[in-house]
Amino acid sequence: MEREIAMKRAASFCAESERSVAEVERKLRKWGVDGDDIDSIIDKLKSDDFVNDERYCKAYINDRFRLNHWGKVKIIYELKKRGLDKEYIDAAIADIDDNEYTEVLRKLIDDKLRTIKDTDIYSAKVKTLGYALRRGFESDIVSKILKDVF
Repeated sequence: MEREIAMKRAASFCAESERSVAEVERKLRKWGVDGDDIDSIIDKLKSDDFVNDERYCKAYINDRFRLNHWGKVKIIYELKKRGLDKEYIDAAIADIDDNEYTEVLRKLIDDKLRTIKDTDIYSAKVKTLGYALRRGFESDIVSKILKDVF
């Protein structure tokens, strides 16, 4: 693919939604763009602010926390899997308000408890704990809230 065409397609790809540098690089490789061209295209996209890993981390965390109700553990894992810099991840995670985080978890636990049919308190507690951990919340925070609930 010609460099100018690849540049326009990559800019369009980035304009659709937030993208990480790794995502853009994968897409360019999929399109068959040469390695040297990939580097120059990504540099141009960065300088034109089409792609920015720090902004991507913030947007990803905002979406996964506020819309999907994921905990910090799961969010961090997914961002590391996507190859993002730990510095950006840590800075964006720090932006999550602790009170809001606890309230989201509390609501998630309350909603889960309403769906559990077990009359055994221990069983309900174990199921709720497992559910919250799979959503990526830290065990100490989950345990603290479960103590308040039970």
